[in-house]
Amino acid sequence: MHRAETLCKKYDIHCICIGGGNALNCVANGKLFDSRKYTVHAGFAPSDAGQSLGNLLFLINNYAPRLFVDPTPFQTPYIGISYSEAQLIEALQHYKGLKTAFLSRQDLAKKTADCILSGQIIGLFEKGSEMGPRALGHRSILGDPSDSSVIRKLRRIKHREDYQPFALSTQEGCIEGLHSPYMSIAADIDANAHPSFRNVIHCDGTCRIQTVAPESGLLLFDILTELKRSHCEGVINTSFNGRSKPIVESPADALCFFEEHSEMDALVIDSCFITRESE
Repeated sequence: MHRAETLCKKYDIHCICIGGGNALNCVANGKLFDSRKYTVHAGFAPSDAGQSLGNLLFLINNYAPRLFVDPTPFQTPYIGISYSEAQLIEALQHYKGLKTAFLSRQDLAKKTADCILSGQIIGLFEKGSEMGPRALGHRSILGDPSDSSVIRKLRRIKHREDYQPFALSTQEGCIEGLHSPYMSIAADIDANAHPSFRNVIHCDGTCRIQTVAPESGLLLFDILTELKRSHCEGVINTSFNGRSKPIVESPADALCFFEEHSEMDALVIDSCFITRESE
């Protein structure tokens, strides 16, 4: 905080861009945000994992600037491999006892939101996976933050201790002034102003939050829109993996996880809504 204040005062700036491993310190980022003096930005892969992107940008800028026409690919974390519907159907052939329904985007968002509101835990798999350490809606597990039984089930699925908090995804604007598209800020949350978040606010009064804007194009944004109609401001968003395991990459990985974790109630893979025949 002292260093940030000193530098911002010296150069008369109010926007701070943080890089390196320090940028993954959500609490420190939150302190800067909560001071309300600065706009804070941390990239989606600020540590060594993102160095490859930085190296590429440096080379293009210095040696081939004419190639640097469209910066958009460098502004999204969703740069993993996308899988086709045919690959999903092929993966489904290896599993019995599953019900599948291919739905429109609107119907898929509404059905997912309805399940979340009924206390179900949903695996969300959309297109290419995220680069970086956070689950940002393409490889996520979702649940209702206001339901304590959901939190208990998530702790069993993820093998989380009681003191380990879960993160939230909300629409941009839900928390005044907060812009955290890469879940990089643990902000102070007023439980009285946001009672549905009470169960996931950490003992220090903070919560790590991803803010989702409409221009993100995420199915997660549409799910949040449907939840908002029922006065639910956000959703628990935790990474789609088990303890000490990598985040699921392919439809086959997601289906394997679903089969192994009976407390996950449904699985969304792109436009396909998947449940067990017994449910």
